[in-house]
Amino acid sequence: FAYGIGGLGPILGALLMGAIYLLLFNVMAGAGTNFKTSLSIVAHANMTGLIFAPIVIIVMLLRAYGDVDPNNMVATSLYSFLPDGASRWMQSLGQSIELFWIWTMVLMAVGFAATNRKKISTGKAFALIGGLWVIWVMVKVGAAAMFSSLPPQALSASACKARP
Repeated sequence: FAYGIGGLGPILGALLMGAIYLLLFNVMAGAGTNFKTSLSIVAHANMTGLIFAPIVIIVMLLRAYGDVDPNNMVATSLYSFLPDGASRWMQSLGQSIELFWIWTMVLMAVGFAATNRKKISTGKAFALIGGLWVIWVMVKVGAAAMFSSLPPQALSASACKARP
C-alpha cells in the first residue's frame, strides 16, 4: 500500500492542484488557460522537491537513529524556531511557513503570470496563489487549535471506532 501511495501520491496531488489552480485563475483572473498548461506549471514548480529530498536524506544519514523529528526533518520552516512547549496551533502555523513551499508558490505565480501577460501580472498571480494558501493555513491552524485541548489518545484511530 505504501509503495502505491508513494508512486501515485505526487501524481494525484499534481492533478488536484492543477485543477484547483486552473479554476482559480480562469474564474478569478480570466486567464483563459487550459488544464494541460495548469498541470505543467504545477508539476514544474513542485520540482523544488528534487532539491529538498536529497537534503532530507543527507540530514537523516548524518543524525543518530531517532534524532530526526518527522515533523521537521530539515530546519526550513518557522517550526524550527518555536519553543518546545509551543501549542499545537502555533506548531501548525510554523510548519506552514516553509522556505521550499514559498519558493514553489513563487514559481507557480511566475508560471501563471507567463500564460497570459495581458491579464495576469506576477503580483496578481502571487496574490491569488498566496490568498489560497492563507485560506488553507487558516483552516489547518483552526483545526489544530480546535482539537488542541483533546488528549493525543482521543485523536487516535482506535478512539474513533464505533462502540457497541
